[in-house]
Parts: sequence; structure tokens; C-alpha cells
Amino acid sequence: MNLNIRSFFSTLLALVWIVHIGTASAQAFVPSAPAAMVAVAPTPPRLDFVYEARVKLGELKMMGNYSDRHERGALQLLGGSFEGPGLRGTVLPSTKDWPVYYGNGVRLTDVNYVFLTEDGVHLFVTVKGFRYDPSKMTGSLLASEKVQPAPNLLRVLIDIQAPVDSAYAWMNYNLFVGVAGQSQPGANRTAVLRVYRLL
Repeated sequence: MNLNIRSFFSTLLALVWIVHIGTASAQAFVPSAPAAMVAVAPTPPRLDFVYEARVKLGELKMMGNYSDRHERGALQLLGGSFEGPGLRGTVLPSTKDWPVYYGNGVRLTDVNYVFLTEDGVHLFVTVKGFRYDPSKMTGSLLASEKVQPAPNLLRVLIDIQAPVDSAYAWMNYNLFVGVAGQSQPGANRTAVLRVYRLL
């Protein structure tokens, strides 16, 4: 009888010790609660100048109406140059400037460039935006404060793709905006594009 009692208490003490060890281990591995997020008030964006491109324009061919009376064109780009802080090179000739004319004084710009930096890296640059011609705009569009047309001025968004192993890979992960216009009319028309990084 005494042996059975001693065995009972020995077993009970062993179970208590196992429970104690298991509880301590579980507490040691409980993940801590994540730190509270710090509220950050949004601030107005800033602009950081990246480059200015000058491209000579060739012949514009109107291709006809395609949808909803939108007329499409194809503009030949004869090449040019670009330069900015730590960045310069050549704009290669292209036929991928495809404007869309909406017939209400608004033109959509849709351009694909290939830039060649002076150290031999190709950058693929896409430019999309709007140009407003107030002489052809009427009604609510002309009166809208959200349009504010300026002759021959383009507001554009720019997407830049660079090789991931190049010094320009940072361009793949930034937002760019810009303005463009023509510096010289007539046969020697040159488009000027100023590009800024959104901070």
C-alpha cells in the first residue's frame, strides 16, 4: 500500500513538472504583438528634374477615323538627344508616335521612344498625355477649371524601363511626369520634353 502511494505521488509530481516545463516553453515562443503603425499625414508631392529631351519631328500622316469619330495619326520621329543630372544620350528615330484627335480640341499623345545613354544602355520610354487647343474647344470643356488649356502644351505621364543590372534600374520603380511643347514650328519642328520624378 505504501509502495502504491509513493508511486502515485511520484507520477503526480512528474506530471506537474512536465506541465510546468510545457507552459514555460509555450510562453517563451509566444510571438510579440506587432508594433503599432505610426500615422503619417500625406504631404503634397515634390518634383525632381530628371532630363530634357529634344526630338526632331518628321511627317504627320492622318490615318482616318477609328472609333467614336476619333481620328488617329502617325508622326515620324527623326531622333534627337536628352540630358539631365548624371544622364545623357541619344533619342533614336522612331515611327511610334500615334496621336489621337478627339475632335473637341483635345489630343491624346501616345509615344514610344528608345533612348541610348552615353554609356551604351537602352532605355524604353513611353509617354502618354493630353494637349489642349483652346481655339477648338467649346462648351463645358473650355469652361472647365480642371482643364485650363494652354496652346501646344502637353501634360504627360512617362514610364521608363531600364535593364535591372544597369545604373538606371532605379527608373523602373519611380513615377515620372512631364510637360512638352514645340520649340520651333515649320519644317524643322522640334519637340521639347521636360521630365520630373515624383517625390
